Formats: sequence, C-alpha cells, structure tokens
Amino acid sequence: MAAAVKAIVRQHQPGADIALIERALNVTDAPISRTFVCVGDEINTEGQDGFLRGHGTQVVDGKLVATVCGVVERVNKLIYVKTLNSRYNAEQGDVVVGRVADIAGKAWRVDLKSRQEAKLLLSAVHLPGGIQRRRNAEDELNMRAFFREGELISAEVQSVHGDGSVALHTRSAK
Repeated sequence: MAAAVKAIVRQHQPGADIALIERALNVTDAPISRTFVCVGDEINTEGQDGFLRGHGTQVVDGKLVATVCGVVERVNKLIYVKTLNSRYNAEQGDVVVGRVADIAGKAWRVDLKSRQEAKLLLSAVHLPGGIQRRRNAEDELNMRAFFREGELISAEVQSVHGDGSVALHTRSAK
C-alpha cells in the first residue's frame, strides 16, 4: 500500500527568493546599493526624480520590475540588474588563468571563459633564459615549446581593444 504524499503549495511572496540567495552568498542585511532581486520583483525607485531603465529591467504599470535575478546597480540615474551568473569581462591589469586553445601565426589564442577573445603574442612572452631579442621565424616554429594546446597559463591583461579582443602578456613578475 502506497503512502499518501502530502504536498504543500505556497503562494509566491516577493522577497522570499532574495532571502534564499542572501543565505547562499552569506550576505545579511545588504545595503541599498547591493539589493538582490529575482524575476518579477519590484525595484525601489522612490526618492529619485527620474530614472533610466537599464538591462534586466522593464516598466510594468508604472513600476520598475526586474526581468532577471541579480544585484541592482545604480549609476547616477541609470538602474540595471547585474546577473549573478554573468561571464567575466577582462580589464587592463587583471591577472587571468586561461587555457591555450590554439596557435595561429605569431600568437596563442587563449580561452578565458569570457565574452572576449584573448591572444598572447609571441613578442609578449619571455624567452628561455630571459634573453631580450627580436623574435624570429625559428621562435615562431618552436612556439609549442613554450605553451601547447590545452595547457593552463597565467597572464596579465595588457589591453582590451575596441572590438572586445584582449591582448595578454607574461612579461611581468606577477
């Protein structure tokens, strides 16, 4: 004889999901600038003369509502929701760990698990023994001696270009 299963159905309570997220992230009493919201939660806009609706928000019945789960960010009058599972955006000076995806020309393509494509040029790598000289065709042929496909490397973000590509280098002591 099968046992009776008792199911409890609860009505959605705004803010209940937020408490669950705050417990998971070990955050209690988050300040106003670090407000967590879930889909359908109203974002407080009181005390603002006007606001600009950003990513992850929409206006419903004159109220600003979140369309994704995340953290409410405010920049001047712009209000947007930064999702909790967003991908990494490289910035100049960041030290990153990536996996060499392939070798093309005089560069390694490095997978940073980010939105941008990252390249490590042969000229941005120390030669064995710390020799300072111009890279030649022989160095280009021996690139796999430095890094092979599939290897993990640590590099610093040298620059982020306008098209979103990232230039890396390993020439620092970091």
